[in-house]
Amino acid sequence: MLGHRGSYVSRLGDKISGGFSRLGHKVSEGTRAGVKWGIKHSGEIADISQKIEYGAEAVAKGAEMALPFTAEIPLVGEAVAGTAGLAEGVGALAGYVGVGATAVSKAKEKGLIPKSYRG
Repeated sequence: MLGHRGSYVSRLGDKISGGFSRLGHKVSEGTRAGVKWGIKHSGEIADISQKIEYGAEAVAKGAEMALPFTAEIPLVGEAVAGTAGLAEGVGALAGYVGVGATAVSKAKEKGLIPKSYRG
């Protein structure tokens, strides 16, 4: 009877192990496809991120200029201040994405990225 339970546990362990192996393979395939897409479109990503950065900076400046006029209004002042902070964060993030995309684009132009990733 004990051997029967041992084989059941062994089969269960094999199924769990196989499931994790298949999951890991799918995650790897998805990551590779995402990296290939990012490399292929790095120039466009850099351009779009620059536009987002400029737009977010404009929103942040506008919200900061409105802050003195809205500070005394309950909840509105906090919302405007939050908008300014959020826009600054989005602008900074877009700037970092742009820097990374530009670096990838230059590396692609110089042939530093393996052909298997260039799509």
